[in-house]
Amino acid sequence: MIFRLLSLPLVAFGLAGCSSLASIEEFAHLPKGSTDVVNVGCLTYATYEKPAPEGGSVLIAASAVNQAAGSLCSNPSSSDGLAPSLATIRYASAANRFVDKRHPNCRLVRGEELTPLHSRFEFVCLRT
Repeated sequence: MIFRLLSLPLVAFGLAGCSSLASIEEFAHLPKGSTDVVNVGCLTYATYEKPAPEGGSVLIAASAVNQAAGSLCSNPSSSDGLAPSLATIRYASAANRFVDKRHPNCRLVRGEELTPLHSRFEFVCLRT
């Protein structure tokens, strides 16, 4: 009985990890032109864009080495223009820079942390 209670959180965590990996897998098969690099302060992030008819989504990927080196330098706060609900998601500032750079008429609307080194964000574009 105790084993079952203790194993339940482990199974739930494992299943959540599988869905995160499946989400990352979606971006792994994108054409080469859908990847880019964005800088926030002294940190560099890889970006993978998946377009959609009225916006799209972007996967922000950080490297562990980059994050360790980034702890040695000061990074400016890049939460300008972010909704408070998005500002708390890891790598939101990199996603915001990506959207400003590639799609100036678009805005971030949703985000989620997939792993400690990956976050996914959705954006919508304003029609002009």
